[in-house]
Amino acid sequence: GSGSHEADIDVPRLMLRARAMQFENGHLGRGGKMAARVLGRPDRLGRLATRVPGLANALAGAPVGSRLRKLLARGIGVSPDRELGVFVAQRFSDWFAERPTIKLHRRQAAVTVFPTCLVEYQATSIGKDLVKVYERNGVECSVSGARCCGAPLLHAGDTAGFSRVAAKNMTQLATEIRNGTDIVVPQPACAHVLTVDSINHVSGDAARADAELVAARTYDASGYLVSLHRGDHYVLDTDFEGETHRRITYQASSHVRARGNGFPSRDLMRLTGARIEVVQQASGVGGIWSLRSHPDVDETTTMRLAEQIAGTTAGVVASDSHLASVALSQHAKVRPVHPLQVIARAYGIPDEI
Repeated sequence: GSGSHEADIDVPRLMLRARAMQFENGHLGRGGKMAARVLGRPDRLGRLATRVPGLANALAGAPVGSRLRKLLARGIGVSPDRELGVFVAQRFSDWFAERPTIKLHRRQAAVTVFPTCLVEYQATSIGKDLVKVYERNGVECSVSGARCCGAPLLHAGDTAGFSRVAAKNMTQLATEIRNGTDIVVPQPACAHVLTVDSINHVSGDAARADAELVAARTYDASGYLVSLHRGDHYVLDTDFEGETHRRITYQASSHVRARGNGFPSRDLMRLTGARIEVVQQASGVGGIWSLRSHPDVDETTTMRLAEQIAGTTAGVVASDSHLASVALSQHAKVRPVHPLQVIARAYGIPDEI
């Protein structure tokens, strides 16, 4: 408008629009089109991979830069130079459905966990620790019936495909909220899609009302506990009798910073008595779509973060983003953990792979 400044440019939205134009005009190229088909449907890929995890991990886990990875890159457009993580035999939602019913000592809240594709099919230990930490604090958990947030479709430029996914997810999540729960998300990029991007890609008054409700009642996993702790009618368990650390290095992802809510994961981990060093360097891993052969972000971004992390002397490194953790495992030779896993170990809850 006439009152806007030339510097007031929403760069992420501009990038999304540029990709959408590429997608609509068929300018992705063969590799980009293949990557969009594979990475754009992570639920489909995850369901297949968890049925045959041995084969899936033999392909995805082949050495970076190897001939097999280069063949894979040519075939489906996935980067040969990034570690892709491993798939599990038991999905998070299956683990949750099969575990014994837990009777809470003192029920203080109820949430629906939106696990994200990464936690559902790969980093299930994050979801397991989330549930156990929440239940220890009197928060009843259920698992959402909603599917992947649709981020890979959006980032590939397939706005029509993303809009369809967003509309279904907003209906499902809004129903779960109206049934009496808040929504918690263990991956910040997915939380951003549910609370910011989805509302811009649904049409119709009912869909927008659902999207607005979801945006208002969806929380990052650490942020939800911190918000409860700061309230007047809630008691967070701070009896940390397990493994604690004097110093923790915390990588704050760009999506965490974009939420504008400070660093709730830092604040949560501080309750264990640790001194937290916050690293705000971007990881260069913007989501599943960044795993394609020709990502927008140069690998040097990841290397800069790896150098910063490698230079710290903390006993443990934490990051909310599983993909950032995988990249750091590759380049910094450290294995970061999710902040809720720091809390779980501090409670003395054993790690369940």
